[in-house]
Amino acid sequence: SALTRLPKGTAGYYLKQGSNDPEWAAVASGAKFGQHIQVEYSGGITSVTSVGSFVDVGNAPTVSITPTATSSKVLVKANFLCSGGGSSNGFDIALTDNSNNVLTKSGIYGSATNTLYLTALHTANTSSAITYKLRAQVNSGGGHHFYMYGGASNPARTIYISATEILA
Repeated sequence: SALTRLPKGTAGYYLKQGSNDPEWAAVASGAKFGQHIQVEYSGGITSVTSVGSFVDVGNAPTVSITPTATSSKVLVKANFLCSGGGSSNGFDIALTDNSNNVLTKSGIYGSATNTLYLTALHTANTSSAITYKLRAQVNSGGGHHFYMYGGASNPARTIYISATEILA
C-alpha cells in the first residue's frame, strides 16, 4: 500500500489518531481564562479569637477582581498554614466575597498544624469589583485561638489567595 500524505493543518485544529489514520480535528470550544490575580502575604502570624461567628483574619491577604462580563465566573483559591491553640472543639476558616457570603469553608480540630487549600467557583453575576478574603471563627471560648502563619514565623510560610476569571 502507498503512503498517504496528511494535508497541512488549519488554525484551531489539532492532530489526533482517527480509526485507522491520523486526522485533523477541531479544538473543542469551552471556557477560557480571562484575568488572573494572585496576592501573597508573608508578614507574620495572625490570629482569631472570635467564638461562633466568622471575622476577618487580620493580616491575611485579600484579592480583588473586576469581571469583564456578568456571565463570567471567578475561580478563587487560597493556600495557607494554620493551627489551633487550646481547643479540642476546633476552628472554621472560610473563603468569602465582599458581602461576607461564605463560598466554601473547612475546619481544623485540635492544635495540629495544617496546610489548608480552599477553592470555590463563584457565580458573581456582576461586572463590578469583587474582593475575596479569608474569615475564621473559634468553635469554643476560654482563650482559644486560630493561628495563620506567614513569613519567617515558626513555621515559615507564605499565605496565597488568587482569583481567576472564567469567561462564558
